Amino acid sequence: WGNRPLEDNWRRGDNASAAGTGTSASLTSETQPDKSEPDNAGERAAATNDEFSAEKQKLLDAIPKTAEAKAAAYLKMEEAYFNLGRIYRFGLSRNDLAANSYETLLKRFPETEYRLKTLLALYKLFEKSEPDKAAKYKQQIISEFPDSLTAKILINPNYLQEKEERNRRLQQKYADAYAQYEAGNYVEADQMIRNTLNSFEDADFLPTVELLSALLKAQTEGLFSYEKALNDFVEKYPEGKVHDYAQRLLDGLKPVREKVSAGKGFDFSEDFQQLHLVAITFDENSNPPDSLKTKVEAFNKNFTQQLSVGNLTFRKKPNIHILFINSFKTKSAAQRYRKELQKALKGRDNKDPIFHNFAISRDNFTFLYENEKIDEYVRFHRKFYQ
Repeated sequence: WGNRPLEDNWRRGDNASAAGTGTSASLTSETQPDKSEPDNAGERAAATNDEFSAEKQKLLDAIPKTAEAKAAAYLKMEEAYFNLGRIYRFGLSRNDLAANSYETLLKRFPETEYRLKTLLALYKLFEKSEPDKAAKYKQQIISEFPDSLTAKILINPNYLQEKEERNRRLQQKYADAYAQYEAGNYVEADQMIRNTLNSFEDADFLPTVELLSALLKAQTEGLFSYEKALNDFVEKYPEGKVHDYAQRLLDGLKPVREKVSAGKGFDFSEDFQQLHLVAITFDENSNPPDSLKTKVEAFNKNFTQQLSVGNLTFRKKPNIHILFINSFKTKSAAQRYRKELQKALKGRDNKDPIFHNFAISRDNFTFLYENEKIDEYVRFHRKFYQ
């Protein structure tokens, strides 16, 4: 309407005409091209084309072409579908559109990293409105992610409370075993830890208990069994404080191992006051390791003391194994067990010249394994253990 004065009846025809005249004049004076200037329409058209080409190239460059770029684009799409479902569900309360976004995500990207969260969201969306559909998503979670916290809670709503109670009881068992360890009662501590590990599962405190079990092997089985236990531990738990501590222990074993390896001209120790093991050397080609271990474990059921069975392979002769049973507080206890075990294994040595069954102290076990002097120890055993 132009710049109109403040007055009544401003829309009347005479005012409109005046406004129209003013407007035309304004257009004539201000917007008509200056005829005195040269015509630069061609330059403006060229500039427009250049601008269009640049914008087009910019859009083309943004299109992913390499496999890595396409993968990154797909990941963004997955995230977008998932976030869109969350916006519809929590921000706009449109459960129908949320479900559609989640289902589209699963259909287009069945292996998406958001699969568990998406299945849970769909289960929650349909839990009350469509129970049968919700049950389908619940079963998918349990079958596809059985070890996830989500699946465990869906199976047992009281899972977290029960797990906390298991952790509390496990920590008490650990404290009792650790007290025995600190007091130097290694066999008792080993028994307690072994019983505890057999009684508990799915508890957050288990890694700490398993680490103590590995530490006990240094006292009951010797250096190399201890080293193997630590290696197994850091492989099972590749991160966290307990992993870091176990790795430091492993690193600290290197100079000790080098010192033991350097002692090639040793004599077996005659310190028989140490903890003892009973060991069996054998050739896997004549005595399959699993079969022999099963036989020994079945024999051990006759004893009130819970005994563990381990197996190591000689590095220079990988077909030769040493299976060991631990631990015995005294030489005589190991000897009594060995003689009974020998009867149970009678006939195993018929075709195996490496098959030997003997009692051995913890330190001698370490030296025997490192230096692989089986025949020398057999002679030592005949002299001191018969």
